[in-house]
Amino acid sequence: MDPLGKTKRGHHVLNFNFNYQLHNRKNESITTKRVYMKGNYHEFSKYLNKFNWSHEFTGLNVDQCYESFIRTIEYGCKDFIPSFNQKTTESKRSLWMNKELKHEIRLKQSKKNPKQVYAYINSKLKAKDHIRAISIENNEISTDSQVIANQLNRFFNSVFINESLTNMPTCENITEKICPTPLFNEKDIKKRLLNLNVHKSPGIDRIHPMFLSKCADSLARPLCMIFNQSFLTGTLLTSWLKANITPIFKNGDRLNAGNYRPISLTSVVCKVMESIVKDTIMNHLNKNKLLIPEQHGFIKSKNCVTNLLETLDIITESINCGKCVDVAFLDFSKAFDSVPHSRLLLKLKSFGIVGKLLQWCKAFLANRKQRVVLGLFESEWETVRSGLDLDILFNWTKRWLISFNKDKCKIMHFGRDNPKIKYNLKYNATETEIIQHGLIVTSLERDLGVYISDNLKWEDHIEKM
Repeated sequence: MDPLGKTKRGHHVLNFNFNYQLHNRKNESITTKRVYMKGNYHEFSKYLNKFNWSHEFTGLNVDQCYESFIRTIEYGCKDFIPSFNQKTTESKRSLWMNKELKHEIRLKQSKKNPKQVYAYINSKLKAKDHIRAISIENNEISTDSQVIANQLNRFFNSVFINESLTNMPTCENITEKICPTPLFNEKDIKKRLLNLNVHKSPGIDRIHPMFLSKCADSLARPLCMIFNQSFLTGTLLTSWLKANITPIFKNGDRLNAGNYRPISLTSVVCKVMESIVKDTIMNHLNKNKLLIPEQHGFIKSKNCVTNLLETLDIITESINCGKCVDVAFLDFSKAFDSVPHSRLLLKLKSFGIVGKLLQWCKAFLANRKQRVVLGLFESEWETVRSGLDLDILFNWTKRWLISFNKDKCKIMHFGRDNPKIKYNLKYNATETEIIQHGLIVTSLERDLGVYISDNLKWEDHIEKM
């Protein structure tokens, strides 16, 4: 056949038919979504008020009480919360929906839900965080979402500590004062339900915070009964011990599972009970001055800003007086994921948290399970085993089974005439081999979201922001 265009009269027109069939994605599915924003909560509350909860819960254990409670809510949702079927693929835009109209709708919605504004800003600041592939065994790359979910969950589970109960550290009582028993009453529970963030996602029990907030008056009584039974028996509901995990990329290679951190999505109802227990414990710690003043994390009226201000004030004041300052940036390896539970309970007991309160905390930490959820794909359930020349630091880490991430531990020297002393950090290379690791000297470090430089100027922070 002659090449196309080999003719004296110029190019011929080439006509052909091309048959192409569009195939639907095999993993498409339809899911039912409830529109909690449009729920008829007045009628829902009237429906809930018809129940005699004392009668409903008679003779039932705490798990059975909660199952009965959830069934009642599920039946009510069918009648009072509208729903629609949602496809996994994007729907075509209506002809009348132009760019300007979509902008006006989002602007109106953003006044009620600021989360949409921040979601829009984040979408412009960084790339979308979908996990398309992950490295698995034998350095192979998988793009299968089910495989990715299982691989991430296996990694998150691998950082947990198999805590040995032999050679447990001794922990002397810090106080003779005993933490009081939390009080679960309808008035307090109603107040906490009303203050819930209604734009948060529900946990594995699918009870939405908007429903809890809108029907707070009708829900306070049954929840008060469930909370009291849970505390008095020292047991937690099975669904409260399960968490859906969303993996969030930190930095580095996106194919490496170690560069993702797990964000847990647990029951909102359980979080309400947690908040009552937490407030009781924190009031006890603050009243008896059991926390050091340098503690800024998870303390009321203290945060990252107060921590940074206090630290920078010490550094600048020392430099103004002609002194030198060395700051060690120490990073724990998977700190919140690797807190040994039995050792944590020892600490709680030393702070006067005993009796039924300690028993409930122990139940809260035990028998927990988690799975990674990526869209429609869910991993298998994994059991959570743990949650949460500097020799003194080395001994402390050995005793409490928390290790430093040596590659992220650094030293920064402040001051014009700083002698720049070298610092070493000991760590266990193996069970028997101890190695001294020289801390890396850094001139710029990100601390609590702010870039600190050794000249105490802010050009680098401004540039990186």
